[in-house]
Amino acid sequence: MPPQPWSDENYISRLERKSARDGDCIVYTGCISKKGYGWMSFRGKPDSVHRIKWILHNGPVPNGFEICHKCDNRSCFRLDHLFIGTHKDNMDDRDRKGRVKHNYWPVSGKAKLTDDQAREIYLIKGMNNSQIGRMYGVGHNIVRQIRIGKRRQNALKNLLKFTENA
Repeated sequence: MPPQPWSDENYISRLERKSARDGDCIVYTGCISKKGYGWMSFRGKPDSVHRIKWILHNGPVPNGFEICHKCDNRSCFRLDHLFIGTHKDNMDDRDRKGRVKHNYWPVSGKAKLTDDQAREIYLIKGMNNSQIGRMYGVGHNIVRQIRIGKRRQNALKNLLKFTENA
């Protein structure tokens, strides 16, 4: 006889067994992803614990929506700390709280190129991507992506508009 699928009560019980208080939050103490979200198998597929908690109490999440945290604690699954919204709603909530600044490359600390250098690369003619990459200390693929407008779009915004209208 094949194993019976878990009931919703089994999932709720597992969440309760693998939880702990963290201030006002109820956090998952089981598997935690690299980004800090609680994860477990749900109805045969891996899913985030806060999403599972929402589904168990409120039903399916409609397409185009996510389950967001009011508390900004990714491992929290306390129901009154969660809300449903679009990805834009979630990013607006993040920005409103000042949790993460827009990580445009010059301020990230990882960027090898400034915005001015990206604009220079975009405008260079008569050299191939490898030659330009050696000049700026970056790989040819980075140069190619800048030159076709796939990378550093924020730095190239005005140039791209100008060249599209030309």
